[in-house]
Amino acid sequence: MLGISALGGAAFYAIGAFWVLECIELFGPDPHDTARMLVPFGFAFLLGIFSVGWAIDLTRGRIREVFLIASCLALAGLGAMNAISADTPSMGLGLSFLAGLGLGGIYVPTAVVLTIISPDDLLGGITGLGLSFRWIGGAIAYAIYFNMVQTKLTNVIPTNVGTAAVKAGLPLNKVPAFVQALLSQNTTAIVAAGATPKIIQAAEAAVVESYTEGLQPVYLVSIAFTGAAVILSLLLKDIRKYMDGRVALEIK
Repeated sequence: MLGISALGGAAFYAIGAFWVLECIELFGPDPHDTARMLVPFGFAFLLGIFSVGWAIDLTRGRIREVFLIASCLALAGLGAMNAISADTPSMGLGLSFLAGLGLGGIYVPTAVVLTIISPDDLLGGITGLGLSFRWIGGAIAYAIYFNMVQTKLTNVIPTNVGTAAVKAGLPLNKVPAFVQALLSQNTTAIVAAGATPKIIQAAEAAVVESYTEGLQPVYLVSIAFTGAAVILSLLLKDIRKYMDGRVALEIK
């Protein structure tokens, strides 16, 4: 269960951090449009928490099947988000909702299970340990994601923007100055580089394409984390014997 908690934290940051960035770059910059793209994931995450918690009680502790379903949903949703582009906002809504259901189902309910199976005198320590595993897994994964995205974008943005600008009519000798001005959002320098509206439009489209390409590795790596969660879910045993309605301490 501690392993699933860590993997849930690792998978969460693939979408919790970088889906926001992708929505801004692909479907922004209007904040209302960006918010509308993010809302389904938030509601799905809460629904996943509720559904798995309810299912644990409904099945009287058959957590193997419950967490297996949640892990598979997270695996399918996050893995498929690799295919999202600026032209597929509906796909982004649907897949982020699917991923949210799965992530909600493994992110919080793992702590619920730990509180059920923990001895009374170790309840606080084990709960804290479970939360620590979640945050450690998330921190490690975020470092991996961030470095992959930064490296990928550093490599692809200048090339894609320069290529698109040249095809749109920008002289080759002005490409370095134009790319630097565009990325720094220096309007004066962009005009000085001889960019026309057609060139600027082509370059901005190339930036969006670069972010699509640069964020794809995040979702591909998340497949490893959610896939491992699926495997660990298969190894879980039911906790029926712990769900006896016993109250550890009555507070009067």
